[in-house]
Amino acid sequence: MILADRDTGVDLLAAIAENDVECVITCGDLYDYHIRDLAAVTIPKFGVYGNHCDRGYFDELGITDLHGRRGALPNVMSVVGLEGCVRYKNEPDVLYTQEEYVAILTSYPWKIDVVVTHAPPEGVNDESDPAHVGITALREYVDVVGPRYLLHGHTYPDPHSNR
Repeated sequence: MILADRDTGVDLLAAIAENDVECVITCGDLYDYHIRDLAAVTIPKFGVYGNHCDRGYFDELGITDLHGRRGALPNVMSVVGLEGCVRYKNEPDVLYTQEEYVAILTSYPWKIDVVVTHAPPEGVNDESDPAHVGITALREYVDVVGPRYLLHGHTYPDPHSNR
């Protein structure tokens, strides 16, 4: 189960039980009150914080923070995460400059199956406003590493677009 950016209004515990979910992955901008039921779930839980997250709730919910870390999903896939989005304001939110993302990604592994990120790579569901541009260094990383899957939140395809 992959969660990001908003309260789905779904009973998470029922959805996990009814769908035989093997793990939960959060892609940021979820508030603890949206997902507090995850504390009762014993399956593996992984995630990254989004730009509007207050860090700290992963521990109480038993979510492994993937930012800058390599992990393994239940089906033996390697996974790494990247939090936040490109800095668009001078606030203490989870924001990084494009240059800071370059520095962060230089230490990431060169063989990985799944990348979990809040903001997408440049060119993937980019929007025109400064808060929703893609991460240039992540684009380069994904192009070189070629993960099997890229999971992100923050921006979404326009269902009315012909792209």
